Amino acid sequence: MALPGRGISRWKLDDHLQRQFVSLGGGLVTNSRIAPASGVIWAAGRPRQPSPWLGLKCHARKLPLTHDLEMFTSPGGYIGLAKIEDGMVNLCGLFRARLARGVKGSALLLTMLRESSLHALADRLEAADLDESSFCGVAGFQTGLQTGPAFSIGDAASMIPPFTGNGMSMAFESAECALQPALDYAAGRKSWLEAAETATASQASRFKRRLTAATILHHLLMNRAALRITRTLARRNMVPVQTLLHLVR
Repeated sequence: MALPGRGISRWKLDDHLQRQFVSLGGGLVTNSRIAPASGVIWAAGRPRQPSPWLGLKCHARKLPLTHDLEMFTSPGGYIGLAKIEDGMVNLCGLFRARLARGVKGSALLLTMLRESSLHALADRLEAADLDESSFCGVAGFQTGLQTGPAFSIGDAASMIPPFTGNGMSMAFESAECALQPALDYAAGRKSWLEAAETATASQASRFKRRLTAATILHHLLMNRAALRITRTLARRNMVPVQTLLHLVR
């Protein structure tokens, strides 16, 4: 069943979560990172590894959208635009990594869009108000299952291709998968390794279908011939959008 969604920036969501955590009695330590160990559920993001991908994010104001969510794709990369709070738009793109000397911030995003032949979108963004303080670039990652500490959740456990818009949902879901094993460990009913294996198996069962489907669709989105076929089908309203959405959710 289709349900309405709400758009919120990662910054505002993080702020709400930390406030709720502290109000419930939690102790939050910032600007610090501990090492993996027994009793530590690892949620520190994806491990660094060689990658052909570059992820870029930015917020924009004064950027009218034709829909609540817009997506643009080419063999060089893809990008999604979604409305968030206070009239802002969240931009999140994945591109084939290229060396762009002397280019950074929003200028790097515009450069990657033009190199990916998304010129009309780049023109729209140039006319908008891009928030440089919100710009973020990530590299050195691979999608799919991750190789990290035994008891991991979120991106540290698995990364779905970003076009699905399902990464944050999977982070919350993986935390849910980890809850009972963590409680069992705390109560002495399971060893740390047993708790980790149970949480990992639960995540694998929940995410296997969507990770497989998303990986296949990701490769199609980056394939020139597949994009031509998809464009033809879309013009004839023959793309099974709801079925595809269900596969990656």
